[in-house]
Amino acid sequence: MRHIEIFNKYFKKRAILFLLLFIVATGGRYYQLHHIDWDVMIILFSVYLFVVFTLGFMDYHFYEKTSKKIILKLLNQTPLKEFRDNGFLQEEQDKIWGYVDDFRITLAPLVNSDRSTFLAILIPIKIREGLDDYFLKFNDYFKLNLRGEIVMVEAVIKNYDKLFDHIQLFSVIKEVIYNLKQKEIEPLEIAED
Repeated sequence: MRHIEIFNKYFKKRAILFLLLFIVATGGRYYQLHHIDWDVMIILFSVYLFVVFTLGFMDYHFYEKTSKKIILKLLNQTPLKEFRDNGFLQEEQDKIWGYVDDFRITLAPLVNSDRSTFLAILIPIKIREGLDDYFLKFNDYFKLNLRGEIVMVEAVIKNYDKLFDHIQLFSVIKEVIYNLKQKEIEPLEIAED
């Protein structure tokens, strides 16, 4: 079952795209020459398979192997290291969480294939009547987002590790919590296992 998930996640879209390109190339070649040169088609199909599996494997290797190591490294560097030192707990292998003024804060570092770093900050809040009338975003970083049945105040900050030290990042989080409290928005109560 895991192999099917991996194929669907890293190979399927490329396989479909390149198959469509292969069909168009074959159709175009047939339209021009009114016959199909099977030697050329076999070479094109081999190149198609090589490209699909090479690009898919590169993505698979990066997102399943390399990125996890990078994320663990980011969790142990400033500014996230200081959050861990101040009581935030590691959840799974890719995020930490803790409480700031009774609001649960989840910090999840992310990295993409060009090695740009991002930090997702998630704050679940209680749903109440007219919540969407109060705001669309809180400041330059945070905005309201509905994830399933949970309302989140969230931010995704690019290159956070270069832009913020612990104190600056903590100040940004405190500012959004202050804004939440000013609007009488309460934290979502989460039962810890």
